[in-house]
Amino acid sequence: MSVSPTITNDQRTTAPRAQILWRSAQAQGTALVLWGILLAGAAVRLWMLAHGVPALDSDEATIGLMALHMQHGELAVFMWGQQYMGSLEAILIAPFLWLFGASPVTLRLAPMLLGLAGVATTYQLGARLYNRRAGLMSATLLALGPPFFVVLSVRAYGGYVETLLFGNLLLLLALRGADPARRTRPAVFWLGLLAGVALWTNLLALPYLLAVALLCWLQRRSDLLRRNALSLFGGLLLGASPAILYNVFNGAGTVETILGLTIVGAHNAHASAVPLPLTLMQNLWHEITIALPILTGGFLGGTQAAGFKESDYLAQAAVHPVLYAIALLIGLVALALFLRAALRLLRGWRTLRSPSTTDSSTTPLDNTLVRRQGRAALAFVAACYFVAFFLGRQPDIAATPRYLFPLFAALPLLVAELLALLDGLARKLATSGWLTRLPGAARSERHVKMALLALVLLPLCAWNLAGDVAVTPLQTAARDHNIWVAGQDQQLLQTLAAHHVHTVISNDYWEGMRLTFESNETIITVMMTPQGHPGFNRYRPYIARGLADPRPAYLELTGTPEAALALGRLHNGQLPGYTVQIIGSFTVVLPS
Repeated sequence: MSVSPTITNDQRTTAPRAQILWRSAQAQGTALVLWGILLAGAAVRLWMLAHGVPALDSDEATIGLMALHMQHGELAVFMWGQQYMGSLEAILIAPFLWLFGASPVTLRLAPMLLGLAGVATTYQLGARLYNRRAGLMSATLLALGPPFFVVLSVRAYGGYVETLLFGNLLLLLALRGADPARRTRPAVFWLGLLAGVALWTNLLALPYLLAVALLCWLQRRSDLLRRNALSLFGGLLLGASPAILYNVFNGAGTVETILGLTIVGAHNAHASAVPLPLTLMQNLWHEITIALPILTGGFLGGTQAAGFKESDYLAQAAVHPVLYAIALLIGLVALALFLRAALRLLRGWRTLRSPSTTDSSTTPLDNTLVRRQGRAALAFVAACYFVAFFLGRQPDIAATPRYLFPLFAALPLLVAELLALLDGLARKLATSGWLTRLPGAARSERHVKMALLALVLLPLCAWNLAGDVAVTPLQTAARDHNIWVAGQDQQLLQTLAAHHVHTVISNDYWEGMRLTFESNETIITVMMTPQGHPGFNRYRPYIARGLADPRPAYLELTGTPEAALALGRLHNGQLPGYTVQIIGSFTVVLPS
């Protein structure tokens, strides 16, 4: 006769309590590691900003000037001079300029924080779809690079970094909806509101909205069109209301502009110059051989420099074949990992949708199924951006692939596939014959996994960090007339102030708005063509204010036809009382 051991109530509760404490300790440890990753990412970005990277250009200066005007109640729906890309970033930047003054560094503080928030949500997405290890590795790779990601994630370019952040949040909110208890009307309203704000901020967010719709279809979220339709569409309309109202009263200008950037844009100047099939093949080839190597890191330009062309990148690649080969290899490996993940999801697409017999309004979905659905949605997002870029019609866009920036959200997919391969390799190595001679701990599967992960992660982080440190202001500058406009303009501003200049006439947009921002609008730059016609002035009120000045200065890039015309007017006596100085890359005709 056997005697069963007596189990007390204390013993029954000890195991669950221990599990809860262990999970709490794990969560706290993960939070500390994530904060360390984010602080490291902030340190890298602040170091780059302190060294003048990226160089300020006029597109960023425009956002800064909008933020300065918002301090005085002057609001704009979109970025000055265009009918897309909402003004949210300028709104978020305005408090930093008010607190710390206008400078290239303070201009980048809000985008930097948004970018780091994007890194944190990428961790959350990786942990939700896979595990904490995948999330932390994804966050690490984004926090420390690649250079293209780091540079663009601190630039005030009007919505690229927000697209990544908002998109991640939209997917996370949609995944929370798998639990019926979290499908409250306020939760659905916030989902709609965030979607609307994301669309207004940058139409690049559209693939994320389609992915959310795909998730809701997979989860059979009929409640969105029954109980919560008013909350969902009310939030969406409210969030996108600035863009909606603008287009209602301005002839759908946003839609027309965006269509013009693709192969369906009828007004494109190159629409008939190159056959469509050839254009698509060229786009695909450049996307793989130029855009992907830039996105995955390295030392070869492509750090969102306006005027950087595909021919420039290929010329640098020819000079540095080893660096290009490494960047291309990393890009091809990333593409292969994505295709592997996508094919695995496609093979099981019939099982992705929740069973129709499940009452989705009351029964939580199976967590494993929800994760697979989320992975499918993330893969769909990445595919949308890849295809949209493939259909683009803008020249040389592959060398500055800012429209592919949201592709970084797919990093958890790639990391998870890589970890699965490493885990499989670790199992084989741990049981292989040649490791039997090593001590038991050294050949354990866990230690082999850690060693393999270090062999992959450490070189990637070193590659990214080296690329970040190597980026120069010149690599992030704008180019006009084949001259790179880099650095800051302290000497130029001091000279203009010494001559009591309040207006500068120039044909150089890439210097004009920048100079206006750097001077805190004490100097207004008006863009005029050599023929005396208004040039590309993003803010038209500057034109009347500037042209009313009887003694403006004239500024052009040295060696350009515009500079020669300005000097000709001086020498011909058309500008009496003026002198000329060469300051940096500029020829400046100054009133005495």
